[in-house]
Amino acid sequence: MTASQAVDEHYFRGIIRRNIALPLFVGLITIGVFVGLIAYLVSTTSLAEHSERVIGKANQMLRLAVDRESSMRGFLLTGDESFLAQYENGGPLFKAQMDELQGLVADNPMQLEKLKQIAAIQERWNRFAEDMIDARRRMQDVARVVASGRGKMEFDETRKQFDDFLTVELRLRQERTEASRRVTVILVSVFLLFSIGVNSLLAWMGRREELLNLAGAYDKALRQQAEQTEVLERQVWLRSGQRMLAERVIGQTTPQLVGRAMLDCLAQYMDSAVGALYVRDRRHGTLRRVATYGFSRESEQATARDLADADTLVGQAASSRRMVVMRDVPENYIQVVSATGNSAPKHLIIMPVASEGEVNGVLELGFMRTLAPRDPEFIELVSNSMGDFIEAALYRERLQDALVETRQLNEELQVQQEELRVSNEGLEERGRALLESQTRLQAQQAELEQTNVQLEEYAHRLERQKADLLRA
Repeated sequence: MTASQAVDEHYFRGIIRRNIALPLFVGLITIGVFVGLIAYLVSTTSLAEHSERVIGKANQMLRLAVDRESSMRGFLLTGDESFLAQYENGGPLFKAQMDELQGLVADNPMQLEKLKQIAAIQERWNRFAEDMIDARRRMQDVARVVASGRGKMEFDETRKQFDDFLTVELRLRQERTEASRRVTVILVSVFLLFSIGVNSLLAWMGRREELLNLAGAYDKALRQQAEQTEVLERQVWLRSGQRMLAERVIGQTTPQLVGRAMLDCLAQYMDSAVGALYVRDRRHGTLRRVATYGFSRESEQATARDLADADTLVGQAASSRRMVVMRDVPENYIQVVSATGNSAPKHLIIMPVASEGEVNGVLELGFMRTLAPRDPEFIELVSNSMGDFIEAALYRERLQDALVETRQLNEELQVQQEELRVSNEGLEERGRALLESQTRLQAQQAELEQTNVQLEEYAHRLERQKADLLRA
């Protein structure tokens, strides 16, 4: 073997090591770093989603406890057994959700202990509720017991424990989100620095075309990572909006307040310029507008408040049960009015909302900005939750109407009882008069009997005198 051949062989082996072995080794390291980064992002996302599930389940249990308490009080006030449906159905559901929630926080002893305290408090409240329901069925006076505050302390303690539980979970979610964001920035920065270093090394040791190929592979990996990050950010945005909507609606009692809270939340979170919420009127079968956002007085007067299913896009969306997305809305559409001018919205989303598969309302939102792909996705995600919120508000409204009607019936009953009392007093007065008259008649009868006895004695004396006279 000649020297030149030896040199050529060493050079060839150096090229092999430089252009195959080294890129392969670096590629394996890069893949490991990338897989580790993706695994960490997935784990942190799973922790955030776990916190979201825990928070959502806790809010759902709190709403269920409130509905059961309202159902029990409705029965105590009216005595109508139909009001106990929510109370009786909610008991097993609350226990099942408590078991599920305890399983979710099994790794957190402090939160698990709070749930056990909530279960114990709820058990005491259940015993109180059963006693009150049994007393009401036996027509006993329960108003005094309810007014004394018994049962309210347990329910207030349940609400406080839920608030403490949610506060801890919100703090954990915030800490996990911040830690995920911080570590993600660090890892991405390290990954980018590592990529730059590897690219520089390959540029120094390799050939230009091989470096370009490797750079293309890294660019592809970075694009995939950016796409994955975008997907994660969109999921976080969707879940955060869902949680924010639930927090805004909690505590609102009427469909008008619930609709106003939802429209305000959507306007803030989605940057919508105008909005309206229509609720199904089951008595007439029409859609009634209960809340608006961004409407001027002229716009509210110019548009109908009650719509049939065949009227306008709102009615068509309700009847077809599908979302309607309009782009480039005509200029003669409803105007968005501000202090400096007015303009029609550019894009429109109309979405029917449903509860348990039945459409009970329609949401209409107008936007001045261009719609993003995540906007219809978010509306579709929260539509069922909005339907449940509306249904709960309608149930409370029906309950309030029943309570008002019950009060009116009680007032009428009190009036009738007062009239009956007056009538009874008149009858008692006439009865006393009859007794006095009977007493006088008895006294007169006794006097007549005494007079008859005296007359009989007088008649006997006359007879004797007559006999004496005849003998004389």
